[in-house]
Amino acid sequence: MFLKLASIDENTILQKVLSSTAAEDYFNNKYSTVRNSIARAQDTKHLKNVEDLYYGLALGFDGTPFSPSYDFFYVLRFKTSEPAKAYISNTEQLLAEFKRPFTGNGFTSGGFSRMGVPELWANNMAMTEAAIFKVYKDGSEEIRAIMKLNEKTKKLEFVKIAD
Repeated sequence: MFLKLASIDENTILQKVLSSTAAEDYFNNKYSTVRNSIARAQDTKHLKNVEDLYYGLALGFDGTPFSPSYDFFYVLRFKTSEPAKAYISNTEQLLAEFKRPFTGNGFTSGGFSRMGVPELWANNMAMTEAAIFKVYKDGSEEIRAIMKLNEKTKKLEFVKIAD
């Protein structure tokens, strides 16, 4: 059973680190929802660069598409109209499915002197506002795409910022 987290509302900025493949899928509007591990952006302020994100969010799981040696990570920051779809990640089901570094206690494990953060689990959560950033090794950030309403389709879609 999932525990609801009361401190998430429609104005809370959430974030998720994306693999390059997932970022391309968002750029191509293959996805319009977010699922699996997310965090409140306010809880990740101390994670300023690639290594911080990698170790603080415990991205070193088996089969990970991430490495602390990468030049950048994509980070999706978003708001949702469905805050009830965010849960504390501390269920037996998740523990059975995911292995270390997943802790099952609602916090990432952190590592290499990086403090972990409260970890949430999203279940196909719709986005109402969103942007995708590149976060570099030196801590600088660059916006790569923003979500806008497509006037023709009346759907929210990502618009990629030119390279």
